[in-house]
Amino acid sequence: MGNNFNQTGEKISFWNLLKKYKILIPILQRDYAQGRIEHEPIRNRFLETIYDSIKDNKELNLDFIYGSVKNDSTLILIDGQQRITTIFLLYWYLANKENKINDIKKHLKRFTYETRISSREFIEKFWDNSNNIPPHKNKPFEDTIKCCK
Repeated sequence: MGNNFNQTGEKISFWNLLKKYKILIPILQRDYAQGRIEHEPIRNRFLETIYDSIKDNKELNLDFIYGSVKNDSTLILIDGQQRITTIFLLYWYLANKENKINDIKKHLKRFTYETRISSREFIEKFWDNSNNIPPHKNKPFEDTIKCCK
């Protein structure tokens, strides 16, 4: 799920991207446009596409997500922050729901924020508290991650 193209034009999954690179959301990013009320149709369409991909077990193409790679194998995203963050949270939620978070935590922790202090603090608290979040098989996603405030 969540395929991108690398420098050579071949597709790479979100999971393989995390295995290969530390993904860094840099300080210079635009506001979270998908969260705005006027962008609700775009947000809903994106979430429906993700849902359909999971339900039908088919590949999801996230269009282009690009950035630059530093010598230490850190991918600094230039475009795609919102899509990648959504996929990251979905991976975490599903792993938590299936009680497999410890199986994938090492890779998910390679996703970091340098943007606003609140975003960086959220991710830090998210990982500090992630072992204390019991899996909720029937609990909405939003309620599951509220522990990280």
